[in-house]
Amino acid sequence: MAGLSFLLPLRAGHAEPAVYRYTASECEVALEVLPSDERPSLRLRPACKLGLESTGAALASLLPRALNNASSADAISLFMGRVEEYPWLSGALADAALQSPRWNARRGHLRGDEQGINAFVADLLRADQRLQTLLPGWALHSVGVEKVLVGPSEKYAPQATLKGNAPFDAMFWLHYEAVP
Repeated sequence: MAGLSFLLPLRAGHAEPAVYRYTASECEVALEVLPSDERPSLRLRPACKLGLESTGAALASLLPRALNNASSADAISLFMGRVEEYPWLSGALADAALQSPRWNARRGHLRGDEQGINAFVADLLRADQRLQTLLPGWALHSVGVEKVLVGPSEKYAPQATLKGNAPFDAMFWLHYEAVP
């Protein structure tokens, strides 16, 4: 049943995340809402590699339910997991790095950049228009990245149009602010 989502009950006395589910065309997608006194902290968990359309549809269905109790939230933190879980993003990341004058595609690393690979990849993801518009009503404020993996784009990011050693995967967080 595409589009079905529901809340699983919490066990009394435990600070466990609330979990909402959505059935995309590829697989089931879960959105966890972690208990927080500050801005809502969310974790998207697709059960398979998820296309752009399904990613957007899952978030459009799940986010309003997840924020029901935090309707006044003016910022959210969304942990997406690994970039490779979103082939459309993994290919775009590899292409963006391979097009950057800051990236050495032959050696697979930054050219004398003091910023570091995590910040470089975060900048590339932050610049991706699809992530900026992934959540209508929310503006992408920042991106957090760690554990960047680099390898031949033709092997690890077959959606990439350019070839060379490039970042194709990382753990990443999207931080959004509500649009007034």
